Amino acid sequence: MITLGVTGFDAPAVKTGLSEAAVSLSALTAITPFLEGRSDLNKKINAAVGYLNNNPDFETFNRMVFIKEYANPITRTLTAQQQQAGIAPIRLQGLLKSDAATLFDEGFLMPTSRNLTAQILN
Repeated sequence: MITLGVTGFDAPAVKTGLSEAAVSLSALTAITPFLEGRSDLNKKINAAVGYLNNNPDFETFNRMVFIKEYANPITRTLTAQQQQAGIAPIRLQGLLKSDAATLFDEGFLMPTSRNLTAQILN
């Protein structure tokens, strides 16, 4: 949602990423009844959906505010819930550390991917 939808990367011409993000987040509440601390998570989700709905202009949307104040707290809460429940992160070979809470966490790139990234960029 952050990397493709809100940025418009996956559909730059139609600019529907904000409304799609609101729908995706709203759908996330379907899993919250199974989580401890669901009221806190639901508050964060509802606040994020509210921000998206109250700021629908794709061109002027403040993505930094959305990511920092809404999206990252949601993913941190979900990661904490996953850890509390003892659910191991899915281990996939790739560039991102699977147990990072956000794309902005220190060390979110896998150590081997840093070498791969350097090779690609050089």
